[in-house]
Amino acid sequence: MFASKIGIALLNLPMIAYFFVVPESPRWLLATGSVEEAKEVFCKIAKWNGADKSDGFKKDFSVVWDELVKTHANTGATVSLKSHLRTTWQQVKEILITPLARSRFVLCMFPWFVAGLSYYGIFLSVKFVSVNKYALVVISSAVEIPVLFFMSWVLDTAVCIF
Repeated sequence: MFASKIGIALLNLPMIAYFFVVPESPRWLLATGSVEEAKEVFCKIAKWNGADKSDGFKKDFSVVWDELVKTHANTGATVSLKSHLRTTWQQVKEILITPLARSRFVLCMFPWFVAGLSYYGIFLSVKFVSVNKYALVVISSAVEIPVLFFMSWVLDTAVCIF
């Protein structure tokens, strides 16, 4: 039993390397006010892609960078609830107006609701069942694998119906 726990832990060990290899998202850095660090990450990405070798890169980058900082950087100003709700409502309207996004949303809404209620019911009633709790989590997680493939297929094929 102990060996299996060690084996599972060792499978997750490579994920720790991502912490040191993958940089923070430039958008996140801008949102948290780390403007200079975000600029460094963008420059590393441009260097990796070979974009920094082009002639007009510096000029184009400075123009785009200034616009990004204006629109995404957190300058310490707080966002009001009204502004946040307005932005959220605009995003919801965009989903509902776009036919493809709307049909995918409708197709996903019912399974999300059913899955949420199912998990809620399973985990509330687990104390009444004489099954190993850990085995139940593994089984419920394993059930999701075929569902993911099925929903991927449904979204790719059934969207054409709507």
